[in-house]
Formats: sequence, structure tokens, C-alpha cells
Amino acid sequence: MASRKNQNIAIPLCLPNNCRWNAATGKYIKTGRQRTSLYVVEEALKKLKTVKGPVCVVSIAGPYRKGKSYILSEAFDQPEVFPLGHHFDPETVGIWMWIVPQKMRDSTGRECTVVLLDSEGIDAVMGEGLDDNQIFTLTVLLASVLIYNSAGVPTRHDLNGLDFIMKLSQRIRLCSNDGSVSASSPREDTEFFHKTFPFFIWLLRDVTQSIPTDCRDIKEYFLTRVFKDQGKERAD
Repeated sequence: MASRKNQNIAIPLCLPNNCRWNAATGKYIKTGRQRTSLYVVEEALKKLKTVKGPVCVVSIAGPYRKGKSYILSEAFDQPEVFPLGHHFDPETVGIWMWIVPQKMRDSTGRECTVVLLDSEGIDAVMGEGLDDNQIFTLTVLLASVLIYNSAGVPTRHDLNGLDFIMKLSQRIRLCSNDGSVSASSPREDTEFFHKTFPFFIWLLRDVTQSIPTDCRDIKEYFLTRVFKDQGKERAD
């Protein structure tokens, strides 16, 4: 059982179907059922409906137990809105939401509401691949800005997570406003893709090693080492 009684902390946007949320008590419990899907929490939808004007959704994803909740809270000066765990098992299940009370301005000066989404960490020992895929898919599709949080030097496993995002983008059919399949040109589809999918940030944490001497900066390292087979377009 986990308690969320404080009004100044996040609530679940969606939970696994083996968890039940009680808005009156601010708690969720695990029912003992097998986890097979996610469901939307009605209280979170009600809170979202109160938001007026432009919205920027900032989501964070990555391996479990690597400090995602802490980073997301601190980056937007919203301390302790996402609960922090101190055990092997993950603290966050499903996707949790916090609406930043203060309005912010984007790069164009437009005022907007920032919604923070903290997602369940991938690769938990008690989790399954289907769970990770469901969480990762929703995190990508809901985000305006997606932060991928990893610790240490990038690994092949990190790339597998990014490869999932690329495959997801290839599977989604771009549709016109009326719901019919778009007959637009490849260039128009690419432009629409960049408007639809989130701005991506790979957050490298706790990296004490220096980049190779033949690389001018971290971007060149990614292009020549990490994404050498995918090319510059994929790295961007």
C-alpha cells in the first residue's frame, strides 16, 4: 500500500490494472491480480480539465532506481512532489502527474502550464517487457519534452530503449485532422512528425569519465561512437 495524502504531491495519471486508487484516502493498493494493462485514473483527468490555455508536458523515462523522480522535481523547483523510495523495489508504478502551479513561458514567450509526468522505471526485476513497452509508449506519446535519464557511460541497453522510440514512430500512422490517412508528401510527414513527437533530451548522470580525445564534444561522441550506424539524422 502506498499513501498520497498530501495535496501538494503528485497523483497517478494511470496505474496498472492490479492497483486500485482511492481518491478519498489518497492511497493505492495492489489487488494481487495479474498485471496485464494500464487504466486512467479519473481524479487525474478532472485535474487536467481545469487547466486552461497552452500546456507543455514534460515526461521522464529510463531505468528504474536511477533518480528520475528526484530529477524531475528538482529541475522545475517542485521539491518532493514525486515520492522518493529507498528500497530495491521501484517506488513509482504507472505514470504519475503533477501540474506546476506557476505559469511558465516557452522559448517564444508564450505563457503555458507545465505538466510533469514521472513514469515507472524500466527493467525492474519484477517487471516484464510488456509492462515496459506500455509505459514507454504512453510516456513518449503524451510528452512535449521527453527526458531519458541514464546513469554512467551510455550502454547498449540504453540504445535499445531509444530504438524502441524509433520503432514506435515508424508504427504510428500520421493522419489528417478528419481522421483519414494522410496523403501528404514525405517532407510534410516529417514536419508533422517533428510537431507530434516530443523534443528529446538524453540526461547523462554520474558520468566521471572524459570523452575521447578525438571528439570535440559530447555531440560528436554520440555521432561517431553511439549512433555511428544510424547516422546524424537519427541522432538528431
